[in-house]
Amino acid sequence: MFNNPRHFQNNRDHSIHEISNIICVNNGILRFEPLICEKFITSYQNYMVDKL
Repeated sequence: MFNNPRHFQNNRDHSIHEISNIICVNNGILRFEPLICEKFITSYQNYMVDKL
């Protein structure tokens, strides 16, 4: 799902939530399904915690 490490590296100064919002907007999720976007953000946060 997160197959663009360079994107995250370039945005490493942003919070996880901000990066997640960027992803959701880029994927067009936020405009149509805000609740799905929120679930995605939670999944992303859990994913990042697992990587620490």
